Amino acid sequence: MHAPARYLIAGIGDTLAKWFETKCSIKKAVPNVLNQTAIAIAGKLYQTLLESGKEAVSSAGSHRSTRQFEDLVDAIILVSGSVSGYGGDDCRTAAAHAIYSGLTIFPEVH
Repeated sequence: MHAPARYLIAGIGDTLAKWFETKCSIKKAVPNVLNQTAIAIAGKLYQTLLESGKEAVSSAGSHRSTRQFEDLVDAIILVSGSVSGYGGDDCRTAAAHAIYSGLTIFPEVH
């Protein structure tokens, strides 16, 4: 509870990308139980971030542990990894990482 709230905000941003990445990547995949589970988890993850994010960031800023804060930390660390685990290559794109890497030539990105 002593980490800066901006770390939580960064985790939320990174985790929000899971939904968009999965939603785009899944279009090329043949549906199966694993990639369909991954898309369902990614959708719920996105919904959780939107519903609990503001309160979780507020809690982090005041160094309080709330249900929303704990849910967000679990979502960012545990649940988001499940999307990649179940979805594998069907739910992953390299675009976000390539764009970020390209943007690092600008000092403002650092």
